[in-house]
Amino acid sequence: MKQILAIAACTLPLCFSFPSSAQAMPLQPGSYSWASKYIQIAKKGDRWCYQGSTARASLIASLSADPKSPDLYRLHNSDLVIRQDRPDQISFGSKDNLLPYNRDRETGTETEVNFWMRQCLNSKAPYYKQQTFRR
Repeated sequence: MKQILAIAACTLPLCFSFPSSAQAMPLQPGSYSWASKYIQIAKKGDRWCYQGSTARASLIASLSADPKSPDLYRLHNSDLVIRQDRPDQISFGSKDNLLPYNRDRETGTETEVNFWMRQCLNSKAPYYKQQTFRR
């Protein structure tokens, strides 16, 4: 029987449980959310791309596996990381401050992404594009 170890992080009034790095899980394409923040992860071949959106900004970046932590994916040109905790949840943020994002719906194919994500997915070079929306 396989035993899963977990690390619990509690900050009142919220508690989160994260799998240990010994139980690395492959990244899953899809849409995830936490509060009013949204993340879309897409894959084309071996290429991974990230889009994070709020009401005021959007960031699109290529993802690469962190050579020091096999369970983490790092956004290009950033200190931000993503880890797949469960099939329906990722953790996102700095290594010291990861927040849980829950899966919203199945997405990730090229036809389901916007113009900027298609550019990221089709590029062979590291990709980073930040947009700010005006009100």
